[in-house]
Amino acid sequence: MASCKKCGKVAKEIAEVLSLCAGCIRQADASCLAAIEEIHARSRSEFSLPARPPAGPEGIKCGLCVNQCCIPAGARGYCGVHKNEDGRLKGGGPEGAVVSWYHDPLPTNCVADWVCAGGTGAGYPAWAYRSGPERSHVNLAVFYEACTFDCLFCQNWHYRQRSLSDQTRSAPELADAVTAQTSCICFFGGDPTPQLPHALDASKLARQQNDPRILRICWETNGSMAPGLLDEMINLSLDSGGEVLQGAEPPPLVASTLLVPGYIDAREVGDIATFIARQNPNIPYALLGFHGDFLMTDLPPTSRKQAEMCLTAAKKAGLKRVRIGNIHILS
Repeated sequence: MASCKKCGKVAKEIAEVLSLCAGCIRQADASCLAAIEEIHARSRSEFSLPARPPAGPEGIKCGLCVNQCCIPAGARGYCGVHKNEDGRLKGGGPEGAVVSWYHDPLPTNCVADWVCAGGTGAGYPAWAYRSGPERSHVNLAVFYEACTFDCLFCQNWHYRQRSLSDQTRSAPELADAVTAQTSCICFFGGDPTPQLPHALDASKLARQQNDPRILRICWETNGSMAPGLLDEMINLSLDSGGEVLQGAEPPPLVASTLLVPGYIDAREVGDIATFIARQNPNIPYALLGFHGDFLMTDLPPTSRKQAEMCLTAAKKAGLKRVRIGNIHILS
């Protein structure tokens, strides 16, 4: 149990690292916002990451994402991989990214497996090898060890222990990891955004090397990249039958939300779902179960009640394809 230092509420769904409830965060004044920023700054300092996106007037601007870092000489950008060395930005390009990968047998536990070609055969025969799950094929899962966000509940935070490493892999190395059984490549992390030049080059090369067979390109991302890069990503996915997960046949866009107890409730999900439905009510939306991690290990797992209330809210908002994921961790 933790108490909210603003309103005094005591509940197991209040994270000790924040000591603020969702209601007070929604109505946060300047002092609350400053306190939250300080929490983020402290957590990032442990991994030698900038507290905020650098904005040095004499720095070099990085236009890869919404952070719009202006990086001073010798310093790193907010994501940690881009560095101003001798007046040039280095890191995350085709020549070398901080990345790892593995082959994951299909169907896998991808956020979109319930609608994607690899998990369901959607789009067969144009985009899938089978009319059902592609059990004879694998997904090349590519994990980029950097991120443009700073989620205190990050479920994959361990990459931070390696993200400033000098051990990088080139785009051609990644493209060569595609085997005859690989039917899709999924970029995730962290997030692919900080190292998109690497991912885009590797994707294009892999497709060239495996033309004309099916090789889908998919992205699991927070969506913070520059619009021009997003266009390139979407075009690659549309051309290959892959998806952008921001989570047609198969659907080109799948959205997802992590149901953090006490903070992401039916109200939040309803607002998100309303926005999505305004774009297209047929966009698939996955509601993911949460387990305590990173700086929020004291929070309980998502309850079945919370998940079902959020599911109802998403459907009420007008979405037609909503699913609860990670049901095995619901309490």
